[in-house]
Amino acid sequence: MVTTLQSSSAHPDTATTVVTVEDVLWAEDSFHATPNHIRVRLSCRTPAILVDRKTNVIVAANVAWQDQCGYRAEAIGATPKILAGERTDAAKAARFTQRVYGREGRAGTTLVNYRSDGTPFLHTITASRIGDFFLAKSTRSIDLQTASAPHLGAIGVALLAACVLIHLFSAVSSVGDSATSTGTASPPLPADRIPVHGVASAFVAAALAHQPFFQPKAADPPAQIDSSSALVAEGAPVVGICLLALLVAAMWEEESAAAKVNDEDDDDEIDVAGSHFLGPVPLVEVVFTAAICLFLVAQGPQ
Repeated sequence: MVTTLQSSSAHPDTATTVVTVEDVLWAEDSFHATPNHIRVRLSCRTPAILVDRKTNVIVAANVAWQDQCGYRAEAIGATPKILAGERTDAAKAARFTQRVYGREGRAGTTLVNYRSDGTPFLHTITASRIGDFFLAKSTRSIDLQTASAPHLGAIGVALLAACVLIHLFSAVSSVGDSATSTGTASPPLPADRIPVHGVASAFVAAALAHQPFFQPKAADPPAQIDSSSALVAEGAPVVGICLLALLVAAMWEEESAAAKVNDEDDDDEIDVAGSHFLGPVPLVEVVFTAAICLFLVAQGPQ
């Protein structure tokens, strides 16, 4: 629990805020291992202590709390009952603790507590439990992002392979079509006329311009034109089927390291990661890749 006391006009040191923190969020023997927002609360000028939810012992106390209550190192390892005394209502304190640690997770009360010198003071306390919700949300976010990486990578590789193959098929087909059936050789194609389209067209065209294989040959018979067109017609469905297989493989998520955050008091369970088919693959990538697959399959022999 983080206990923050704030001054009020009626009781200079009685307004108190208590926040319980799940023990999983901090190291029991290290103040610096607590989350940053907890360290900030403990570093403020108002009195504050950090209490382990499981053992209910004080693990940290700031200077303001020590000055107000009079306890120093002896408070570390003790329970908040160190402030209890003759006039402290034990039953009321127990009900308050049960409400904080129970399903409600938030409670408030006013108790008569005692400083180390035996001086009583009125303690107005409000408490709210934090930890489960924030831990579950951050863990789930990290798990989903980690699971998305291989899926998106596989889809990216499939799309890159499809683009390269489409470029090659287009180049072979267009070069074959440029050959005449009269037995005369067409002049070599300059780099800016190599029939490659897309984002990488300039780079690919410059590379293909120096390859003899992609320059038109003399006396190319009409059969070569037909064969190059058939290459595209027969190859596109194969590429489409391969892409479809890669897409299915990318979407299939095996059983990952499932992490579950259980609330011991609420019996609530948050499933952080599980085994499912689509997983976190974004719908846009799935639809886009599937459309390319169907388009390539449709380019088969008519």
